[in-house]
This record gives sequence, C-alpha cells and structure tokens, in this order.
Amino acid sequence: RAVEEQKIAVINLLGQSGYQRVHLHNPFLLLNDLLEELSQETKIILVDFHATTTAEKCTMFYFLDGKVTAVMGSHGKVLTADAQILPGGTATICGTGRTGGDYSVGGLEPEIEIRKFLTQIHEQSKITWDNLQLQGVILEIDGNGKATSIETIRIHCEDDHDRTRNSA
Repeated sequence: RAVEEQKIAVINLLGQSGYQRVHLHNPFLLLNDLLEELSQETKIILVDFHATTTAEKCTMFYFLDGKVTAVMGSHGKVLTADAQILPGGTATICGTGRTGGDYSVGGLEPEIEIRKFLTQIHEQSKITWDNLQLQGVILEIDGNGKATSIETIRIHCEDDHDRTRNSA
C-alpha cells in the first residue's frame, strides 16, 4: 500500500518517578505548549516516554489519549505484553524492548550480572552480542493521526559482524 509523504513529530520525555535527581521540567506540564505547537505541523505525534515506573507510564498514556498517535515506554529494556489502543485512538505500550543479544540481562552478559548480585562487588557490565534480536512495535495510523493497530515484533538478526573491531 502506498504511503503519502508526511511529517512525523517524535517527542522524547524523561519521567520523574524512581529517579533520585532533580528534574528541570515536569513532562506532563511541558507537553501542553509543545503539543499545541506540533499539532500545527503534523497529525502524527509519537512520544517516547523514558520512565522507570509503570504507574507513571500508564498515567502518561491516559493523559495523552486522543492528543498523540502513540506513547511508547522505554528504559526497561524489555518488550512488554500490554500494547493497546486507548479509546481516543492513542497506541500505548510500557516497554518497546531493545536491540541486542537475546540471551542476556537487558543486553548484558548474564554471568557478570548474576555475580554482581551474589558478591555485592561492583564489576564492569559487558554487552553481549549472542543471538541478536530487534524488538519494537509496528503502528498503523489513519489519516487523522490516530493509531488503528499496534503490534509487537521480535526479529532475530543474522550475526555476521565482527564485534572486536572499533566502529569509530
């Protein structure tokens, strides 16, 4: 199916709950002016909400229902099973997952992460590249910028890259 060329706005917000640092802006208050401005440019507005707690993510979902196309949570490094379309046409999910090794602890080598818990001694985490996987969502969006479907994806990737080289 052909897709028309359209502008898409992407907003990245940082949640407040569960963080010990002070935030300069409340993401809920910041959005009012921002959405008014962006809605003049496009009907498709995607929000990446990088937040720790599920409660804060779900609150943001309902706060933005009908105002944006989708609110997708990040930070947890896990693809969650709660994808839905809210009554106002906003697609939501608490965790969009990540790209990286499938057999891992959030992309890190399990043995090291287990040892850190058992010994209570800090050790440098190490990224694992075993069994690479792309996780995320696919959205279908109507002409009014409302989501009509949200589908989670897990795609296993062929691993033919040398991870020992510097990519710089």
